[in-house]
Amino acid sequence: MDYEEYQTKVIMLDNTIKNITSKMIDTIHKDIIKNKELLSKLIIDTDFDFISLDDHLLDRKTDQLAIELFRYGQEVIYYSALESDIVYFQNTSYDVEVSQLVSDELLVKMFETKDVFKKVHHVTGISGILEKNLNFKRTIIEDLSH
Repeated sequence: MDYEEYQTKVIMLDNTIKNITSKMIDTIHKDIIKNKELLSKLIIDTDFDFISLDDHLLDRKTDQLAIELFRYGQEVIYYSALESDIVYFQNTSYDVEVSQLVSDELLVKMFETKDVFKKVHHVTGISGILEKNLNFKRTIIEDLSH
């Protein structure tokens, strides 16, 4: 195979990847539109525990109305109810955290790993976090009963 043949094939593969991940992003955006009010309520409800797919407590920024979705490298990526979108936080020179939107172009890259999409959909799709919360509480009761 020469470089020109490679270029022809890789462009087609890249376009296919972009089409698939773009559909995943559309699903997340639809989730957010449909569930933004409930997500906002759950974020400020201190009795509700956001449990990840792998059973750890997700970070919550109640003052910023944000809940952790996943980690990407060193960055923690959140759903922000204030922005109704996916964000990360940066500290300003005044030591204040400011949210920055994650662009759809970057989400396309992030969603190349299907686990990332599953983690986001687990929160934005609502049913996953509701089920995990119930299971978490059942486990607490089971542990306390023995």
